[in-house]
Amino acid sequence: MSILASMLWHAPLLGLLMAAALVDIRQRRIPNTLTLLAALSGLGQSLLPQSPIHVGTAAAGLFLGLGLSMVLLLIGAWGGGDVKMTAAIGAWVGPWGVVLVFAAAALLSMSMVLLWALQRRQTRSLMSSTAVLAARLVSGRELAVLRHPGQEPAFQSVGKPLPFAVPLGLATLLTLLGVAVLRGQP
Repeated sequence: MSILASMLWHAPLLGLLMAAALVDIRQRRIPNTLTLLAALSGLGQSLLPQSPIHVGTAAAGLFLGLGLSMVLLLIGAWGGGDVKMTAAIGAWVGPWGVVLVFAAAALLSMSMVLLWALQRRQTRSLMSSTAVLAARLVSGRELAVLRHPGQEPAFQSVGKPLPFAVPLGLATLLTLLGVAVLRGQP
């Protein structure tokens, strides 16, 4: 599949990711309708004869995307919409693709947050919050799912939370382009 064909094939996913990013920037949430539509269309496209992935691969990608991102939900670093959108991306790109997207999104989001903190001279607060978050991840203490409703986490974000649909969408686009280029497709 050429780069152009790959972008056209994945246009519904990219469009849904763009819509999710716009909503996430404004409201700091990703609507269930977008994540459900992305997941169902990902599974649906895998049933078509010209699909680049098989339905089993799409399902494996969906569940791996869910599993990878569930860890970040459990420690309170992500919201449910981020988890569901990552799973939906997995339905479109399969298990290896969702691992690449997840890694690229992590790098992009870390870069965005670091640049934001540097611009606002809040790197000390960012590093403090990052250390607390890393300790929570290693120790397993104070998991978000174990807190009582309304109870605040042990750490506070520096400013507004990152609208994660933005780096997730960029990472998906870059991964799709990168895979097509590496496969030597014009």
